Amino acid sequence: MAKKVKMEMEPDQYRKLLKELSLDSIRLIKSDCVLNSTENVSGIVNIKHRVKITETLEDVVVINHVYTLNVKSSDTNELIFKVSATFQLMFSTNFNFNEEFFDIYKNISLPLTTYPFFREFVFNTMARMNLPPLTLPLIIR
Repeated sequence: MAKKVKMEMEPDQYRKLLKELSLDSIRLIKSDCVLNSTENVSGIVNIKHRVKITETLEDVVVINHVYTLNVKSSDTNELIFKVSATFQLMFSTNFNFNEEFFDIYKNISLPLTTYPFFREFVFNTMARMNLPPLTLPLIIR
C-alpha cells in the first residue's frame, strides 16, 4: 500500500503547512461487505485505497478516503470476502490547500490518520459476520 512519493515541495515547507492543518472530524459515511463463501475465508489479501477532495472553502477542506479489502482464493482467484469503507474527514486550514500539498499529504500523512479506523472496521465487521479475525498490518513510515 505504501507508495514512493516524489516530493515537489520542500520537506520543511510541507511540515510547516502540516502544522496549520487541523482535523475537525472523521466519520464513516459508507460501508459495504460481501461474503461469497461459507467455507474457508483465508486467501490472498489485497487492500486498495483512493482519495478525493470533495469540498474546499476558504478555510475548510473535506476529503473522502475510500478503502477496499478483497480476499481472493489462492486456488481459484475467486472473490471470497470484500469489505469497503469510506471515511470523510473535515479539516480547518489557514493556507491554500493546493494540489502540490495534497499530492504529498494523501500518500504520506492521510493514511496514518485513516488506516487505523479501517483496520478496526475490518476487524469488527469480520467478527460480526462470525468470521475468523483478520489483523491488518500497520503502516510504517
